[in-house]
Amino acid sequence: MVVWIAAALFVAWTIMRTFGLERGYPLVPLLAYTPYVVVIAAIAAAMTLLVARRAAAIVTAACAVALLIQVAPRAIPEEAPDPAPEGPQLRVLSVNLLTGDADLGTVAGLIEDLRVDVVSFSELTPRAAQSVRQGEVGEILPYSAVDALVDSSGTGLFSRYPLRPLPAPGTDGTDAPTVVAAVDAPGGSAEVWSIHPPPPTRPTAVSALAGYLGAIPPASAEGPPRVLIGDFNASLDNDTLRDVIGQGYTDAADARGAGLVPTWPGGLWPPPVTIDHVIADERAAILKYETAEIPGSDHRAVFAELRLPGIEPGTFGPLPAED
Repeated sequence: MVVWIAAALFVAWTIMRTFGLERGYPLVPLLAYTPYVVVIAAIAAAMTLLVARRAAAIVTAACAVALLIQVAPRAIPEEAPDPAPEGPQLRVLSVNLLTGDADLGTVAGLIEDLRVDVVSFSELTPRAAQSVRQGEVGEILPYSAVDALVDSSGTGLFSRYPLRPLPAPGTDGTDAPTVVAAVDAPGGSAEVWSIHPPPPTRPTAVSALAGYLGAIPPASAEGPPRVLIGDFNASLDNDTLRDVIGQGYTDAADARGAGLVPTWPGGLWPPPVTIDHVIADERAAILKYETAEIPGSDHRAVFAELRLPGIEPGTFGPLPAED
């Protein structure tokens, strides 16, 4: 009886993941742990076979294989877009500041070492924003567009190149601002979003997360390329995030075969998952991807180097002077 109960749970999980049927709390946050369920199901199938429950073992093994087929491609690099984009390179970084406790010296070192052009900060408080502006990060990236808040929902962009703030749809009622700005890099323009929806820690937050991600518009086939950067509080096993990516985007980690590298938390419990992302217009080529530990933060920083489709600088109109 126990083995069949376990097999039924694996079947239910596989159906939810395959068809995107997770709804509400706690199913939405639980689905982020699907890579672990693949391993658990494989072990359970082997143990069930050892106790001579062949039928239950076959069902459990089938679930493990079905989930593996959906998860394993994240560890395999994808081919670059064809034709290759001919626009500018843009190096972007996502950093969760843990309400300002993250070590900005480490962040500045990363920016210098990786030659970062744009940083998306999550959990950006007014005090942290001031520290960023007045410190080494602000010297390297002098342009900013921020919505800093005293709690963990503040966010913002800091850039090597001038930024022009743009309206961000769909965040009303979520208490989770989205900062959107145009950036004119040498050789082309892009639209960059600093992403940080509410974490799905309770039923109302699950709904807010779905509303936030659902408001992200599809990538334009001909307009300026869009780059979404930040703590999405969702993994590639969550249907809401897959829906976003399915609208003309590419996850940078997935494209470089690093989609199973966890980004949160820094310790071993809860089991680490991949919820920080750089998601770019599918016309862009993902040249590099890596993560880095930031002392004082519970998230790893996420870096991606992109080559964007060529869009003439100034597409968004005149840009403001340096802050």
